[in-house]
Amino acid sequence: MNHRDNPLFWSFSLGTWIGVQVRLSVWFFAAFLLWCVRLGWDVGLAYGAIVLVSVLLHEFGHVIGTRATGGSAEEILMWPLGGLAMVQPANTLTSQLVSTFFGPLVNLVIFVALLPAALKSGQGAVLFNPLRIPAVDLANDPVFALMLLGFSANWTLFLISMIPAYPLDGGRIVKALTHHFWGNELGTEWYFVFGFLSAVVLVFAGLLADSAAVVFLGTVVIVLTMQEFWQHRHGDSYDDSFMGYDFSQGYTSLEKTHQEKAPPRQGWLARWKENRRRERERRERERAEWLEQQVDVLLNKIHEHGVQSLTPAEKALLQQAGTRYRDKGKDES
Repeated sequence: MNHRDNPLFWSFSLGTWIGVQVRLSVWFFAAFLLWCVRLGWDVGLAYGAIVLVSVLLHEFGHVIGTRATGGSAEEILMWPLGGLAMVQPANTLTSQLVSTFFGPLVNLVIFVALLPAALKSGQGAVLFNPLRIPAVDLANDPVFALMLLGFSANWTLFLISMIPAYPLDGGRIVKALTHHFWGNELGTEWYFVFGFLSAVVLVFAGLLADSAAVVFLGTVVIVLTMQEFWQHRHGDSYDDSFMGYDFSQGYTSLEKTHQEKAPPRQGWLARWKENRRRERERRERERAEWLEQQVDVLLNKIHEHGVQSLTPAEKALLQQAGTRYRDKGKDES
């Protein structure tokens, strides 16, 4: 099934930023409605906008961390409870850890930057309770209110992302470390143990705190962890990059011939990523064909009227084509 036909991935493009295509899930509007019902329309809309921006910055943290350590990043899909950053870290422990932690680090930096303002509110321990949103007065003091909401949203996002369970960033950090120190097989077993125990603790903590949100989060983590464990044990093509942080590069795998075993079935996210890759390649081919046609036209113009006949835009296009051809020649050599 094409990812555009999958309700989980219904989204629209927000453009390309620093070489990364950003898409927004339509389910974010449902989340906005939920926040408005719970918090009131003014606070709900403000909090939803802050969460949206904070999640986006979180995902670009992953992108920057990946690129800074020799990896690559291509696309972000914004979901209400997080995002999918299609990044490929380099095959080193440092790249895997930096790529993963740079997302929560962005939220932590924002939290610390807003801490002095939050402490001035005098709301005490409520500020650090991820299950509570501080009282704000948007009508009389909108700037201070937005700072408090930003403080609360980024603190909550940081705590959730650092839970050591699949598919959160904390779980990815645990997986990278256990694989590095204990090897793939034993490391994977302990990774599942950490994830399952963390999810169970979440459920019990939610029951004790009478928080349906925490119970729901813990339940979702349990289901996803069990699904991943089941796929891994039964040799399915379990997706090692549910949240986009593909740490499978360089991992040992059992090679089976066609006679021994049929190709494994791809997971739903793997199919989505493959569709996105094919679509990106198609756009690149179309761009290359269009550029080649434009170069032919400009070369004919130069032949008939000279270089001075070119407009600044045409010269820039010709220079872009030259750079593209040189880079392609380097790649082929």
